[in-house]
Amino acid sequence: ILIDYREVGESLWSRFNAGKEGTLWYYRSLVTAYQKANAPQKIVDELERVVSEIERLSQS
Repeated sequence: ILIDYREVGESLWSRFNAGKEGTLWYYRSLVTAYQKANAPQKIVDELERVVSEIERLSQS
């Protein structure tokens, strides 16, 4: 998603039934769920980094 967002911008969100807000909520929820489930920290950190970057870019 991050790579595609960098390439196509806001039109990316039309690919998702939930749109921008719902999709960002879903991925942020995954970060929280993986943290609570004690998933491997490297995976949680990478997902957190990518989701945060998508959120940052999409607010610009």
